[in-house]
Amino acid sequence: MKDSTKTTLKNVFGSLIRNNYAIECGKTLPWWSALIVFILGVFLPVIPTMVYIGTGYGSSFLDSYSYGFEEHLTYLMNTLHYGDEDGNNKYEFKIENSAADGNVMIAYRDGVRMSNLTSDEFDDLVPIAAYVDQSDTYKNNYDLLVYYTNRSNTSSPSISDMIGYLNCESSDPGPVYLWGSETQERTTADAVDESNAVNGTDYHYYRPSYIIFSRDYVYVNIVTPTKDNIDTYQSFTGNWAHHAEGIDVVSDYLTTTVPQSSLSNLDLTSMSNVTLNDDGTATISAASTPEELDMMMKCTAYLDGTRANWKVCFDDAYISGRNTSLLYSTLIYEAIYIALSLFMGLLIYLLTRGKKNYYRYLRATTCQKINAWAALSPGILGMLIGFFAPNYVVVFYVIFLGLRTMWMAMMQLRQK
Repeated sequence: MKDSTKTTLKNVFGSLIRNNYAIECGKTLPWWSALIVFILGVFLPVIPTMVYIGTGYGSSFLDSYSYGFEEHLTYLMNTLHYGDEDGNNKYEFKIENSAADGNVMIAYRDGVRMSNLTSDEFDDLVPIAAYVDQSDTYKNNYDLLVYYTNRSNTSSPSISDMIGYLNCESSDPGPVYLWGSETQERTTADAVDESNAVNGTDYHYYRPSYIIFSRDYVYVNIVTPTKDNIDTYQSFTGNWAHHAEGIDVVSDYLTTTVPQSSLSNLDLTSMSNVTLNDDGTATISAASTPEELDMMMKCTAYLDGTRANWKVCFDDAYISGRNTSLLYSTLIYEAIYIALSLFMGLLIYLLTRGKKNYYRYLRATTCQKINAWAALSPGILGMLIGFFAPNYVVVFYVIFLGLRTMWMAMMQLRQK
């Protein structure tokens, strides 16, 4: 191996830990090598952010305790499927393809497209389904409300206005309910306080959890079911762009396959929605009667299966948001790293302009090349630490690059 090659390799690898070697690389190696190292140095610290965002999934809001949200949603979607006792108010939420907007959800009630219903026929601030708790702790409280709306982000009022209203955050505060009842007692927390003063300390209120379905979006808001609480515990927003065309959100996520052994406590002779398979499994589809639903809700395997289905639904709904977040976060962080690295190169140039500075002869481009070589090790360290703390990778990169640049300027590039 030639001596010049040995020297080059020594400078290249030495530049990771020694400022003198980084200076030599910037002074002696061609511009394209500095460009390659510069690109690598600003790309490495963004990798943890990309991995962190890219591996996110929509159903993560259900990883913590969800207060029975999935079970309540399964129950209510079954009721929307079979309708009321007269066979009316049957809902379908079908994923259809729009030439202009891609996959969207088109809602039907008794076969009529809901976007064609007038305000007299349909009020989107009235839930289309409600789960009432019967446990001793929360008896007669609403656990979950299901809404459908024709609003969009650009309509007036918009779906954001609806969310703000239901969260009691807007100028037109939304509903709170009298604890232990289905009664909408007041519409503002202030009014509740007033009623407290009149009725005494036994008066309490609550805000139910809810889910909103719309043409473009699905929105979930889970509230901790405690007295006098209106704060959001978990929330989720997604769209229908990545759901399979033709899916009926009301019924298709209610179909699951369970072991036949898990059906031992059910009266299968009265259940038309259960199909026994030859492989020892059974396929349970959406209920067609309240009696079927009551039996299905006693089957733990069925609830586990529908819980997994809802997680798939929310994971698919999250894909567009995740991709958008990944794109913009990557571009923003890259812009920060590139701007910071170029600024440090400019700083090196300015700090070597002193009349007595030995490195006064260095040109601006050479200073940028020196900084490119010096920025590689901060990029590597930022990447490694970023995998353990992805939210702080920018801070670490700024600290490492700033410290190395200033140390280089004060020690190796100082006036002599």
